[in-house]
Amino acid sequence: MLPLIAAASHVAMIDTYLNTDESDGEDFREIPPEDITIAIFCTLSHEAVVVKYSLDEELRCRPMAIVPNIRLALMVGVGADIPNLPSRDIRLGDITVSVPQDNHPGVVQYDFGKYERDGFVLKEPFNKPLSILISADGPVRKILRRITKKPRFKRPDTSDNLFKEDFHHINKGADCAGCLASSAANLVPRDTREQKHPVVHRGLILSGSSVVNNPQNRHCLRRDYTNAICFETGAAGIMDEIPCLVVRGISNYADTHQQDEWHYYAAAAAASYCKAL
Repeated sequence: MLPLIAAASHVAMIDTYLNTDESDGEDFREIPPEDITIAIFCTLSHEAVVVKYSLDEELRCRPMAIVPNIRLALMVGVGADIPNLPSRDIRLGDITVSVPQDNHPGVVQYDFGKYERDGFVLKEPFNKPLSILISADGPVRKILRRITKKPRFKRPDTSDNLFKEDFHHINKGADCAGCLASSAANLVPRDTREQKHPVVHRGLILSGSSVVNNPQNRHCLRRDYTNAICFETGAAGIMDEIPCLVVRGISNYADTHQQDEWHYYAAAAAASYCKAL
């Protein structure tokens, strides 16, 4: 998954710089791809590391201790929607952003805490992202159009289907064609969204050590965190270290119907938002 996310981020980072060489005059030129480095933060065995990504797709891990001047991080990648109709309608390809609300800093690690007298108590809250990262917003659609010119990042032609919680995937390892053919009654009715570009949703993101791909688990967590908009893995370990804004493109609905064909587009959408900051 890291090469996928890094590839989307790399396409988003291809930009122009101002050339002031007197012999050439003042114009704009493209930054050479070899001059672009992407640092990806993750956790390995509970240790925060920086993963340096290069164009040859080589990944190099380095302890965060060797980059002490890093003051903030953007965690960009794909995540799973937590359906909560009709109050919140998040679709595949939409963008979710962690924003502090009430008593949480925008991200909660739902599977890390301890059992006390009054029940399960979560660990202390994480670092909050800087306000400038939350309030900034820019030309996401324009940047996404540029990224999706690359064939593998195009929006999938397949339909965006949300299945009912009691209907599980039929053929393991196969797509959802068999599920769709079984009965339309297994689908959650939703209005057709006329616009095809991603919608940005801001709120609580749930981070854990494992992927949520079961509607029963999804239902229990949604009950405990009614304002949560997304599941993801990886952010919790980084937010312990530095202020971090988590941005996730929605690639599935945290159920047994995994939408693999949406991964690249969802990664591109998240990268577009980060580039627009």
